[in-house]
Amino acid sequence: MILLTGTGGFIGKHLVKFITNQYPHFELVALTNSKLKDVHCISHDNYVYDVSNFPDTIVNRIEVVVHLGAFIPKSRMESNDIVKCNGNIRSTESLMKLDFPSLKKVIFISSIDVYDNTNKVIDENTATLPSTLYGWSKLYCEKMVQSRCDALNIESAILRLGHVYGPGEEYYQKLMPVTMKTILAGQSPIVFGDGSDLRSFIYVGDVARIITAAIENPIDDNIINIVHHESYTILEIVQKIIAISKKNISIHFKAGSSLKRNLRFDNSRLRKELCPSLTNIDEGLNFEWQHISENE
Repeated sequence: MILLTGTGGFIGKHLVKFITNQYPHFELVALTNSKLKDVHCISHDNYVYDVSNFPDTIVNRIEVVVHLGAFIPKSRMESNDIVKCNGNIRSTESLMKLDFPSLKKVIFISSIDVYDNTNKVIDENTATLPSTLYGWSKLYCEKMVQSRCDALNIESAILRLGHVYGPGEEYYQKLMPVTMKTILAGQSPIVFGDGSDLRSFIYVGDVARIITAAIENPIDDNIINIVHHESYTILEIVQKIIAISKKNISIHFKAGSSLKRNLRFDNSRLRKELCPSLTNIDEGLNFEWQHISENE
């Protein structure tokens, strides 16, 4: 039996759908106040979890915990929201205090925001030095999970998520959904500076497959970056979206920061242990464009 948090979020919805469709033999329990088809749902009080809310028939059979639920900033300003970022620590602490007699593994979904602000290629050995409270909250939660699992002598896996895109991302003020919505409104998408900063994106469907693979398989290395090995400039991404839209529209360039950051990753550990192939950026952008254009 697998316990999930964060099933109502962007990634969580895709994960539940993927598991229930592709792995119907997995029995899922979700810490949520919503109702989900084919999932045992356990309510919580503002992300504070209590084992007394679990029937004995469930609490004694949980073998894997996937902690995906967390505050994720929807904009840059939210990255340093004290109350919301501290909420990540409180909810993780509450979850780690639960006693599941059959527990064998905890999978914690972290973030690449824990890394130092560098233009070098990032891998799992890159120094951790978050630049935001959100990044610090995720790093502290990593340490809590590892400490708890070490004390219980069970497996832990830290999956550090990169920039995830795909259907459902439109609730965030991020490059792809903002650009798509702007084009659909008949306006010119904005690129700050010359758009030469490199970014790496991973498709949400791939993330669901990777988390499921981490549930199924032992992981040799405790920490794995869930990222794509290909990077594109911001300008290239915007140009790709314009091409997909088939609209005759120009880009509006605005003055931006002189400080550039290129995000590039070595994801050889991911491809070796969990997912040898990933969705092509053009295919993923087409999926997201179709979804947003149908729902605008």
